Amino acid sequence: MITWRYGNKAAFMLLVSLDLLVSIQNVFLAFVTSSFIKSATDKNMTLFFRVAYLSVIGFIIISIINWFHISLKNKIIRQTNLRIKHIFTKNIIDGINRVDSANGIATMTGDLKMLETNGISNELLMIEQAFTVVAAVIGGIYFNFLTTFIFVLGSLIPVLISRFSQSGIQRSSQNWSRNNTTYTQFLKDIFSGSDTIRLYLAKREALNRADKSAESLEYALNRMNNTTGHANVYTTLAALIFGVTIPFGFGIYQTITGVLTLAAFMGIVQISNSISNPLISMISEGNVIQTTRSIKNRLDELPITESGRVVLINDKRKAFKSLALKEVSIQINQKTILNDISFRRIPIE
Repeated sequence: MITWRYGNKAAFMLLVSLDLLVSIQNVFLAFVTSSFIKSATDKNMTLFFRVAYLSVIGFIIISIINWFHISLKNKIIRQTNLRIKHIFTKNIIDGINRVDSANGIATMTGDLKMLETNGISNELLMIEQAFTVVAAVIGGIYFNFLTTFIFVLGSLIPVLISRFSQSGIQRSSQNWSRNNTTYTQFLKDIFSGSDTIRLYLAKREALNRADKSAESLEYALNRMNNTTGHANVYTTLAALIFGVTIPFGFGIYQTITGVLTLAAFMGIVQISNSISNPLISMISEGNVIQTTRSIKNRLDELPITESGRVVLINDKRKAFKSLALKEVSIQINQKTILNDISFRRIPIE
């Protein structure tokens, strides 16, 4: 995970703990809904006032937890972004990551922003929603195991369908990243050579090339958005059929036959939203995260500096064996700087 590798691990673990508390709010809401319906069907005013008092206190506590949860999540995103930008910038300054200015600007302004919005934020959101699903399943079992099981099974089918769209999303993302770099490089050339373009009367040619480069970029972005959006349409359709219609119909049948009370069924319906909706969102977010894979791979290959020590991550370069120079001479402007120099350097194991 991006946030675990590059963020503050203590803050990340605290956020996960708050995710667990936040996930309970939908189960609590289902319990309140079911209890209110039970008090209405039983005409029990004592139960009604007890549930009303409990719901007010509970929702106040939940709101306080949500306030700290949002603040901490945004802080983690900020810290992770700063850490990643620091790594990229330091490697450029140290000469380890040799890129031209256009590629560097495209990475720092475009790719890293995409990594934040499509990658970091969605990773944190998926963890939160995973806890929500688990809490909802446990709460649903409390009301009725079989009906909850049907809801869970129906919600898992879209997850399986979404697996077929992953490769297409990744390819379209890589294509967009390449076109973005090309377009940024071309703009840099236009800005630095504008006087030359006017001098040689090449304005029309430069404009045509700029339009074609922009068109390629926008087409790649359009294709990436379409690939992601269409995949979401397919999975949402499956979720509506298998995750909502069929389980809801089964629950109605259970209620009609007397297996479920109306209060229990409404509790399951309330909880079902905390199963199907997060799963649908997780599918969509997982698809979007795939658009950042090429950027993340580039980031993972950069060395990370920690307390003056360079740690290489996924370094695929060949190990340095030895270096030898024999009878080497160096001249600059016909002046001899070094003459007949020989040495051999063997790295320390």
